[in-house]
Amino acid sequence: MMLLAVAGLVLVALAVRIPGLDSSLFGDELFTYDTAAVGSLHDLIHAVRTTEVSPPAFFVVAWLGRRVGSDQFWLRLPSLVCGVATIPLVFAVGRRLVGSWAALVGAGLATLSPLLVWYSNEARAYALLAFLVVASTWALLWALERGGFWRWALLTVLVAAALLTHYTALFVVVAQALWALWTTRERLAPLLGSLAAAALIVAAWLPFAPGDNGAIAFLVKLTPDTVAREALRAVGGQPYVKVGDLPGTLGWLALGLAAALALAGAAFAVRGGRADRRLLLVAVLALVTPAGLIVYSLFKPNIYVGRNLIASLPHLYLLVGALLVALPRPLAIAGVALSAIGLGIGLGKSFEQRYQRPDLKGVAAYLDRRVVHGDRVVELELFPVPNAAGRQPVNLRALQVQLPPSIRTLSVPGGDPRRLARAGADHRAMWVVDQQVRGFPHAPPPPPIAGGYVLTSRRTFDGLAPIGVYGYERR
Repeated sequence: MMLLAVAGLVLVALAVRIPGLDSSLFGDELFTYDTAAVGSLHDLIHAVRTTEVSPPAFFVVAWLGRRVGSDQFWLRLPSLVCGVATIPLVFAVGRRLVGSWAALVGAGLATLSPLLVWYSNEARAYALLAFLVVASTWALLWALERGGFWRWALLTVLVAAALLTHYTALFVVVAQALWALWTTRERLAPLLGSLAAAALIVAAWLPFAPGDNGAIAFLVKLTPDTVAREALRAVGGQPYVKVGDLPGTLGWLALGLAAALALAGAAFAVRGGRADRRLLLVAVLALVTPAGLIVYSLFKPNIYVGRNLIASLPHLYLLVGALLVALPRPLAIAGVALSAIGLGIGLGKSFEQRYQRPDLKGVAAYLDRRVVHGDRVVELELFPVPNAAGRQPVNLRALQVQLPPSIRTLSVPGGDPRRLARAGADHRAMWVVDQQVRGFPHAPPPPPIAGGYVLTSRRTFDGLAPIGVYGYERR
């Protein structure tokens, strides 16, 4: 019965993750698009070293995807596969650590997580990271239980892969190692050998690793409010939506009540003697990434944001499942239902267009139908964000990769009517694309343009950052 239930969760996970595959590339995905387009593996590693701040494993996967097909589907497919595969892995880990029912609840919560669903549709490293840290936990438990060269070799590969996917995996890996050293003495030698081999693999990359470009610290400062907000965003929200909006009041009420019941479950677990070393491992893995990021960000540029908590998020859902199942059955059922309702409300709302990625595909199709030879297409620049050397601002790439080659765009800072007029030069018609800053519900108003240009048409495209497309003609 349990395996059928897990299979059902996998189908649900696939069903709620597939729709986002076709959305427009957005944000840092544009960097992946450019990085993975290079011709050789050597060029790829050079591109990662010079234009990225993350290690290379995911970009190798994305580069291989681009060899299969150039469409964005192949860039996002690895994230979809990893996002769905994480669900049975959460169950497998949970069954070993906290029992089948708690494992099933944890896997169910991971299935409904708006944040995990979002990153299962994104051509960045986060879904692969979540998959690898859970897989490494499973491999560690398997190797400790049964030993064997190939099990320890698998642990080496998974730990190294996790660390070469995202540096935040380090917190989980260290916690896994310390727990294993504390609980298991008879397999000390192969454990240390496996971890040392993984460290050597990662060490080969470290001399080439770029430093942080400060983009997160530029946008988000580490404060108590940030710590709480980004934690809530990771647990029940979406990376670019205000915490109060998604899952909303009713969703947060349900999740808050479920959290209170989980805390009561912790007391029941302690009193009932179920707070053993295995539950402790789940708790540590659930909390170590946020704690590690806070400590790091106290001394270095801030990197504490919701997406960087993803290495601990599947373990957190597993912990919640274990604590809820520790309650008396009526309370356990109520806690599980409230958790599912809260996440389900957030997941349902996340499919609304206003919470989806900006519709650059729609903008491109609209321009393709209306732009004629000789028209000028202008993109207004958003506020500046630090970019690594060799990178073009993502908002200026997002539309270009969707447009046909026959339509070229020119970027111009907004707010200067004369500069916009000069951008039009001698073109009779000009199309201006202006993307709103995230958090504002409406597209920007049509910008004034000097030089006799008159607004003749307008079209808005909803999404996280609404876009206005305005047509002008010189009269």
